[in-house]
Amino acid sequence: MPPGNHLNAEQIWDYLIQDGEKISLSTVYRSLKLMTRMGILRELEFAEGHKKYELNVESAIHHHIVCIVCNQTIEFEDNLVIKQSLKQVQESGFKLVDCQLILHSICPEAVEMGWPASLPENWLCSRCVKSSVINQTIHKPIKKIKLRIEFKGERVALYVPDELNQSETFRTNAKSITGWRYCRNDFGWYYPLDKAVEALNHLFSLYDTEPELENIIALIEQQRVEVCMGISN
Repeated sequence: MPPGNHLNAEQIWDYLIQDGEKISLSTVYRSLKLMTRMGILRELEFAEGHKKYELNVESAIHHHIVCIVCNQTIEFEDNLVIKQSLKQVQESGFKLVDCQLILHSICPEAVEMGWPASLPENWLCSRCVKSSVINQTIHKPIKKIKLRIEFKGERVALYVPDELNQSETFRTNAKSITGWRYCRNDFGWYYPLDKAVEALNHLFSLYDTEPELENIIALIEQQRVEVCMGISN
């Protein structure tokens, strides 16, 4: 991962699923706890209240500045912090295992946008958006995803496999399309006809689908034309 990027359990599970691994989320949680106790990983408590993880490299002990609005994270090193921590631990007769300083802050873009009054809940700064794009480019796409669509009047219902539907990343992306609805009865994502193609391109651009994505988009475009013709008549 690029410097400053850290993953929580669900994001790690999402990466593994996209790599074609058959693994449960509970197994990921147990493995992360074990690897933390073994000293392989560092467990970090960031502003959003979720535990995140990074490789524990003793030669590069560092600290973090975290924006409490967009969760942007910047790493920095400070030997004075480590020296003071060692001094305090040694005076108490303890052994230092880890040293973490997390500075909760507000990034410059959030301040410029008028924090806290005028920021929407799902706002991200440009640095986070760029980081998200980088993360997506290193994902390995699932070779085939079974994608089913149904036309529900002037809406399109999208149905995906359970393991993808349970992914936090997928659900966040699915909710970023205007007009979305999620039906708990049939577990389908419902989008207006004029947003369905955008949703498909946004959610499945990294995947091969069954049937092919181009065929699904063509069906939606055809349905949109028929609906528009019906309205005009």
